[in-house]
Amino acid sequence: MGPDKLLHLIGHAGYVVALANAISAGRRTDGGAAVLAVCISTTHSLVTGRLQKRVPGRAFEPIDVLASLVGAILAAIGWYAVNETSTDECQ
Repeated sequence: MGPDKLLHLIGHAGYVVALANAISAGRRTDGGAAVLAVCISTTHSLVTGRLQKRVPGRAFEPIDVLASLVGAILAAIGWYAVNETSTDECQ
């Protein structure tokens, strides 16, 4: 395992926060936005990984998807917790 796994984790964590912010601006609840953001991030990771099979010298690595999923879930939990705290303080 190289440092790229950490980069997958961090990259998808940031991606999920951006997605959740954008999704929650609509009519979705914070929980729904967090779950949808994780689903989109994970699907993106899977599709990108599968497309790498067509690039010479690249291969699909399931551990990359796992690192991305872990980052996405951790970020979604953190994002939800922060949003719930700020929502409770505003009421």
